[in-house]
Parts: sequence; C-alpha cells; structure tokens
Amino acid sequence: MKKRELKRIIVRTIREGEMYGYQLHKTLKSQGEPIQLSYLYKTLKEMCDEGLLESHVRRGQAGPRTRQYRLGSKGRHVLAKIFGDATELIHEFYEDYLSRLPPESFGERFHRMMKEVYDGRDRVAFVTSEPLTKLHRELLDGLHARSGAQRTYLIKPPDLKPSRISPSGTKASTRCWSWISRTP
Repeated sequence: MKKRELKRIIVRTIREGEMYGYQLHKTLKSQGEPIQLSYLYKTLKEMCDEGLLESHVRRGQAGPRTRQYRLGSKGRHVLAKIFGDATELIHEFYEDYLSRLPPESFGERFHRMMKEVYDGRDRVAFVTSEPLTKLHRELLDGLHARSGAQRTYLIKPPDLKPSRISPSGTKASTRCWSWISRTP
C-alpha cells in the first residue's frame, strides 16, 4: 500500500476520536488493510510532523503508557476534502444518471415543468451555491431558450467565476446571462 493511501485511511479511521497505534493497527487489519506495525508507527510519526495528527502520551488503563493520536487541523482539512471529493463524485454520477434517463422520465418531466413555469417570462433568476454541473448548464440553456426571454440572471457566490460557468463552452455574453454575486 502506498503511504499516501495509508495516510488517507488513517485520517478517515481516526476522524471521530483518539486511537493508540496498536488499536489503529487492529482496526486496519479488521478492515482488510494488513500493515506492518513498524511501518504504521513510522507513518503516524510523519503525520504528526506534518500536522495531520496530534499525539500525546496517556497512562494505560491496565498497563504501560500509550501514545494517543487524533486529527490535527491539517488532518481535519484533509478529511473535509476527502468527503467533499466523494460528495462531488456522487453528485456527478447522479446528475449524469438523471440526464440519461429515457423520455418521460425525471429529466423529461422536469424540463417540461420548467418550461411551463418560465415560458413567457422576460426575466428569470437562477440561484446556485455550487459550481455548475452539466444538469445546471442544461437548465440555464433551457431558461435562456424560453419564449420571451430577455434576461436570465445567475445568482452565485462571489468566488464562483463566470468563466467556469459558461454554458456549453460558449461565451456567457452571447447567452444573455447576468451574474450577480451574493454572500452566503
């Protein structure tokens, strides 16, 4: 197992509290990740040096003192990134799944509903707090193509750049979009 992968596994395993090295070794082994104890302790030391983990020595319950490990501030950031990446991947697959459903499925009915609600309106606002996905772009394209369309407003967080959200790789100005930044 590569050290980078091991570090990510350790961060996920220790996320909810403290563990000592041997306890972590047993947990990893029970999850099908057999690893040499010396390699684990070397990795734990490196992670402490990098700020991913914090450690302190605690008196053992029935024996010698043990070194307890818990996530450090960098470790919490890594954990947030791991969960963020996983969530983003799930959303991408789900949106791709929805966009590929056969006619009269969710996607078709949703687009029909959007058309009924927004057709004939000259101005429409679309609010988002996340970077736009394929499904968002399809919705914005549909809003722009509605009959009577003069303006489509995209309300977004200030850190979401217009260049990252142009539909279908075209220039946003040709699509009659206006960007309004909002703070969450």
